[in-house]
Amino acid sequence: MKLIKIFTLCASLILVPSAFAHHSFQATYDMDTMIEIKGKLVQMNFRNPHASVMVMAPDEDGNEQRWGVEWGGATLLMRQGLTRTSFKPGDEVIITGQPSRDRSDHRMRMKVFCAHQTVSAGASLKIKPSIKVLFCLRNGKS
Repeated sequence: MKLIKIFTLCASLILVPSAFAHHSFQATYDMDTMIEIKGKLVQMNFRNPHASVMVMAPDEDGNEQRWGVEWGGATLLMRQGLTRTSFKPGDEVIITGQPSRDRSDHRMRMKVFCAHQTVSAGASLKIKPSIKVLFCLRNGKS
């Protein structure tokens, strides 16, 4: 019994610090600034602890850049109804978020994600067979 208690104590001393080793949003992103990018989705990485998307969009000078955008984890996104196939490369997207403190690396923390998607209207509706809609998700509380 004493050996189990010692093992449990040692394991907790090793594992607990790694739970707090997560990066700081405040150190990485400018939390007081919001920017918006509009472009085409290049890639969606649907994983934990953070999903991310890559977007080709112009920077402040109008030059096309590949932006890396950090999002919530896959588990959170699934609770919102998203899957790995919800968005595909080439989708037009509008993303609002907090930019990296180093503006030259073209990264941001996503707050709002919108994508233009084509949705099938169904045979019972008397409109075109498919329509293009703007689909938006909000990330976080603020």
